[in-house]
Amino acid sequence: MFYSNGAFSLFKVDTPVISGGATPPSFQDIYSYQFDGVDDYIDCNSAVDTIKTDTQGTISAWIKISSGNSTIFTVSDISQIRRYIYLHIKGDLKLYSQLRNGGGNTSGWIIETDDSLTLNTWYHVAVVQNASSPILYVNGVEVSQTLLVGNQDHRWIGGLGFTSANNIEIGRLKTLDLNQNHFDGLIDEVSYFSSALSSTDIEAIWNNGVPNNLNELSTLPKIWYRMGESASWDGSNWTLTDQGSGGNNATTQNMPEASRVLDVPPTFNTKSILLDGIDDFVDMGNTLDFTNTDAFSISCWFKRTRNGVSEFLISKQDSTSNSRGYTLLIPFDDNKVTVVIRNNTASSGRLIVDCATAITDANWHNIVMTYDGSSNVSGINLYLDGNNDTGVTSGTLSATISNSASFQIGAKNGGNEFSGNLDEVSVFNSELSQSDVTSIYGGGVPSSLSSYSSLVSWWRCGDSDTSPILTDNGSGGNDGTMTNFSTFSTDVPT
Repeated sequence: MFYSNGAFSLFKVDTPVISGGATPPSFQDIYSYQFDGVDDYIDCNSAVDTIKTDTQGTISAWIKISSGNSTIFTVSDISQIRRYIYLHIKGDLKLYSQLRNGGGNTSGWIIETDDSLTLNTWYHVAVVQNASSPILYVNGVEVSQTLLVGNQDHRWIGGLGFTSANNIEIGRLKTLDLNQNHFDGLIDEVSYFSSALSSTDIEAIWNNGVPNNLNELSTLPKIWYRMGESASWDGSNWTLTDQGSGGNNATTQNMPEASRVLDVPPTFNTKSILLDGIDDFVDMGNTLDFTNTDAFSISCWFKRTRNGVSEFLISKQDSTSNSRGYTLLIPFDDNKVTVVIRNNTASSGRLIVDCATAITDANWHNIVMTYDGSSNVSGINLYLDGNNDTGVTSGTLSATISNSASFQIGAKNGGNEFSGNLDEVSVFNSELSQSDVTSIYGGGVPSSLSSYSSLVSWWRCGDSDTSPILTDNGSGGNDGTMTNFSTFSTDVPT
């Protein structure tokens, strides 16, 4: 080895295999429904009777749109002209919601997002009315939005005075004079709450892009259609069992048996950063300054586009002759991920450990390094794709590694840049265990790290980020700045 101083989702048909024979979690999201944009919809029968007096509420759904002018969810009086509230995707792909009580817009409200959604991408969307003002959420966040028509004399369903000819439908807008805007795309996990959920509640439903069990929330849904799970086919239609407290089953209309599909929100991890190996990197500034007696761990996913070149995955190492600090790199001569923790360049002032396995392919890999703070080389482990892959070890350490250099992703002090994709980079202030590493690897599919108490910093590398900032989703608040690049890649570990 050469080292130089300079130098669950339980989604889709290919659900991840849980290693070690562990029992999968009881909640699984396997199905969604495909709507053709022509005449498909779901009739929720008498469900509206349980909510028609509500003065506030929340509509929530996961969607993947194939085209605009697609209605997601409607509560309407089909005996009246344009008396409804609905959640909708406009022709310009903006999320839109409206409450209307008649032919004009003089009683009700209209609100839309300022930005458009993207076709063929899973989103969680919601509208919340707190009896004061409607709010739109996309992927757990109250996004930038515009109230086109302000609150008039009606706020929510209870103000519309529904008769017996009322209905809830998924996938179209239907009133006495309208039958339009059939949804084109996929819909999953549709729910209604008879209260205005808080931003914390919406974030919990979003769950970092992974649908979860809504009956484990502090506020329970009145209506909840799993959109495939707990559904039965009678030879003509699907019957969807209401998993909410209302007990109102729904029935598909004009939808074949094959409309229930194995395509559900794989939204937890949809982006990575692609570095050019020339001058691209991410800079967090002088932070995460551990000493030789601090236990810490680092995890990242990487995909190389070259080999035989020394390049850095992670570094916080000064540029003096001592190169004090810590790095995770791939040397040019053996292509084995290597960790270096050092006070100086002498063999008595550094710990060096490499992986046993060389990485020369162009596949996604997860690397985790752990250190117990003992200042001994035996206190370092390297895990490649969930397995302990610790190889050659050398050196001793007896002095601090603290320094004032920037913590960087994809480079060391702006040099030796990495060429390829990096994703889900995280730092912990503890020595992770083998079981922790197994969970992080997740059979090759990244998952949420929010449950780890020792998580200090976690950069999603695109998901929920706005260029040029990589948001720290840990407790450290160490946001990073994208340097010499500004876009995200959709190439992620699967």
